[in-house]
Amino acid sequence: DTKAMIELNRIQSKVINNSKFFIMAANLFLKRGLLEEAEEAAKKAVKVSYNNPDAFITLGNVCFEKANSLENSPETLELRKAYMTKAFDNFYTAYKYNPASPFAHIGLATAYYMNGQNSLAQDEILKAKELSINNAEALYLIGEYYYKTKEYSKSKTYLEKSILSGLTAKYKTYYMLGTLYEQEGSIQNAQKNYLASLKLRPDHPESQQNLDRLIKVSYKEAETLSNKQKTTKDLFSNLNDELNTVMQADYFLVIDEFSKARDSYIKVLDKNPDNVNAITGLAELYYAKWAEGFANSTDFINDSKYILKTKENPRIVIPLTKFKLINEDRMPESVRQKFINLSVSETFDFYDLLNEVRAEFLLGNFEESHEKLEKLLSFKLSNYEKFKVLKSLCYDHDYDEALVLIGELKKTYYHNEELAPIVTRINTKFSVADEKLNQAIALYSNKDKKQQDFSNAEYIIKQAVRYFPTYKKGYLHYAYLLEKQGKYKEALDKANICLRLYQLYPDKNAEISEINIKKLVQNLKQKLTER
Repeated sequence: DTKAMIELNRIQSKVINNSKFFIMAANLFLKRGLLEEAEEAAKKAVKVSYNNPDAFITLGNVCFEKANSLENSPETLELRKAYMTKAFDNFYTAYKYNPASPFAHIGLATAYYMNGQNSLAQDEILKAKELSINNAEALYLIGEYYYKTKEYSKSKTYLEKSILSGLTAKYKTYYMLGTLYEQEGSIQNAQKNYLASLKLRPDHPESQQNLDRLIKVSYKEAETLSNKQKTTKDLFSNLNDELNTVMQADYFLVIDEFSKARDSYIKVLDKNPDNVNAITGLAELYYAKWAEGFANSTDFINDSKYILKTKENPRIVIPLTKFKLINEDRMPESVRQKFINLSVSETFDFYDLLNEVRAEFLLGNFEESHEKLEKLLSFKLSNYEKFKVLKSLCYDHDYDEALVLIGELKKTYYHNEELAPIVTRINTKFSVADEKLNQAIALYSNKDKKQQDFSNAEYIIKQAVRYFPTYKKGYLHYAYLLEKQGKYKEALDKANICLRLYQLYPDKNAEISEINIKKLVQNLKQKLTER
């Protein structure tokens, strides 16, 4: 719309006798709420082509909007009536010039309905339906008409018909469908439609609020069901129990409630062994447990069968590939190549961009991952999509970026109490990592050289940076430890990673300044040269 408006402003002074141009201009102005400009353009369209039914339909729509924009008060009553009369007259003129136009009949139906003449309105909408076969725009308008008249079943039918006929670029279609599905209790379909609406118009507040509310309801319902004794009635009380259970399991996984997460995923898979969301959740769970140093449980073999039989697709490829890293000391070349391929998609699809962010991070390309994450977030994602990104960051242990994203979510998310446990868990993890690191420091820096234990110190630090790939202090002391052992080349590698991370994620209260890290790098280079 913005580009169209810019082009419109550029050429409008050059256009004099083009009715189609003025109709297009009027519709653009109308869409932006510029009613005076819309009326002026529509009148020009009628003046240029007095027998063009589309020009009269456009002017009728503008008059309708002007009537609806007025407050319903005694002072504006006459003016509202005048605009409604003008709207009717223009629709009727359009019908006279083209009796086969479904848009003229839809306009007349709306005019009659607004005037309380329901029988005449019904006649006109029936005519419009007969004339609207495969006309996507007309099908949409009929759906919108039924939405206004509260005939919701018919509204849903015609809105869905408009999408099937190719009209997929109207955010309002998906918003109305979202509300209709929500009325039916079909929460999953409602969420999908609100999300589709936000993809087309990210700043639509009603879609955003409704989606956030439904996500909130899903979490709360799943939590309630998991905390109380089940009854036969409970098993059938929620048509979307499967969706809610997976969402709750994902949340448990983010805050490291591994047992609860697994139980929830398996609950879903017992009923539906092909639920890919539960399967990929299991893959993420076992990767997280391995990265954190847990031994494989007795359930691992049976649970793995779900994962290994699942075919990859762009939405689930990262978790399935991460699963192949379990018990590997080094990243296998086949996995590395897969991540490299995923890091370059050259599309603007949400999942492709998210895969790029994650693949770059897992490859250790932290700067590229950071840059691509900024690109992804620049697309004005819905809170639902941001939460999906947040879960992925937590699954990959990209906690620096996760904390930044949580800060952004707090500005727009309506349920910040769901974010607080995630922040608490991340901070707890950093504290535990610091404690482990202090143990390692004590082992390698003991004043009594006989008591120095480089081997165990290195094991602890290696585990820490595997679990926290951006753990700056971990890399710093890894470099110190390796330097003490005379392993200058390896120490230089860790010091360089530390420097990159300090530059990417500056600390307010850093243990060591960037200048001192650069000095450490320079010192190690000097030692390598001397050797």
